Amino acid sequence: MKTILTMSSLFILSSCQTIAPTMKNSISFAIKGQNKSYIYKNTWPECANFKIKSSLKYNDLSDSCKVSPDGYVPEQIIIEYAPWLTYQEQVKVGLANSRTFFHLDELSRDKWPSNEILNTYANNIERKKMGTIDNLPSTAWKRIVLTPPKEVKKNTNIKFLKVKATVFEVRRSTILSS
Repeated sequence: MKTILTMSSLFILSSCQTIAPTMKNSISFAIKGQNKSYIYKNTWPECANFKIKSSLKYNDLSDSCKVSPDGYVPEQIIIEYAPWLTYQEQVKVGLANSRTFFHLDELSRDKWPSNEILNTYANNIERKKMGTIDNLPSTAWKRIVLTPPKEVKKNTNIKFLKVKATVFEVRRSTILSS
């Protein structure tokens, strides 16, 4: 059965302009209301609030970024995203993490499989997940481009700038059936 969901995201660009000589711009953005149901291409600037391996093509670890280092204002922040599975949906289609697959929360540490088995499983799932994402249709991907220098210049006294993304429809069955 095909399900059509209507989703909207709220992107927040935060900037604190220099008030005293020691204060630097601080740029951050967040995607709100998405409940881990999006996947992002790894095009974000370096984030101080989490580290993502540059070798990964996609990010499903975080929905916000505090641009690092403080004072750095990137010319553009490109956010490319597509609808993705909730964790419960990932479990149903065989993409559960090691903790869930091996029921580690229910076992004492001495009953856990070896680290080699856990790491092998995690690496296989990561490859399977990346392959599934690679096969998403190009029409599933949306793009938002933020231009922090323009916003910092235009709004020197505003601490938070909100940009609301347009509402769009996605067919989640495309992901579940692939």
